[in-house]
Amino acid sequence: MQRPKTSRTKPTVTKTCQVPSYISSGVWCVIFSYLGMTKDLANCRLVCKKWRKNVNKSIQYRLIQKKNSFDTFKQDCLALKENLSETTKENIESALEMKAKYEEYIELIPKKYSLFHRISDLGKLITPPVVLCYGIMSVLHLLTDKDELKSSGGLNWRYCKKRLVDKGFMKRMREMTPEKITQGMVTRFRDLVNASLVTPEQLARESTQVCYMMEWALKIVEYKEFVRDLDEEAKKVLKEFNKQESLKKEIESLGSILAISAN
Repeated sequence: MQRPKTSRTKPTVTKTCQVPSYISSGVWCVIFSYLGMTKDLANCRLVCKKWRKNVNKSIQYRLIQKKNSFDTFKQDCLALKENLSETTKENIESALEMKAKYEEYIELIPKKYSLFHRISDLGKLITPPVVLCYGIMSVLHLLTDKDELKSSGGLNWRYCKKRLVDKGFMKRMREMTPEKITQGMVTRFRDLVNASLVTPEQLARESTQVCYMMEWALKIVEYKEFVRDLDEEAKKVLKEFNKQESLKKEIESLGSILAISAN
């Protein structure tokens, strides 16, 4: 017996209002402005094509904003510099050169130039050469405040080993600024360097990375003490130039992230 035919009605689908693409891109820009842009976040473009597209648009939008701000900031800094005396101009140039020096050394430390390919390898030494021990301890005085020094029972090799194997050691060095270094930290650093007579040349024979650490320490202290003796007007202008340099590095960082996300 043949079954009667039944009509099948198609379910009604309610169409949702689609968000225009330019609004979607704007929302992503806002989201990334709160999240912050990092290389790891940019690598998440692999999730899907839409993610990759939105990441690229967000970075491009932020780059345009930063570059416009940088151009304006640069003109303002040059205008400030024109009204300064020749002596003040020379002092600012000297300070900027010193800052560039210690920032250069901080980037050289992780490079694989010496016997110890990683900073953590130094922390695995049970009995390091005396010169290495004094060099590392001297540098750590600039990274250890009075309270931390007291709670750890003093700065010895056991404490140094713990700090060197820490994955965040290099990050902490990069985040250390002359403003964060107190006079007490400088005094402890200079006292140990003068007492041990350790020099970058001696350290270079044992570990190039510790040599660079010492060079960084000497340069950042030199910069701090030089800026301390500047007059208030020069300090104010120097602060603006440092902001300009930070903005320039941020633009370079965003450019490198954009290059990663484009590949």
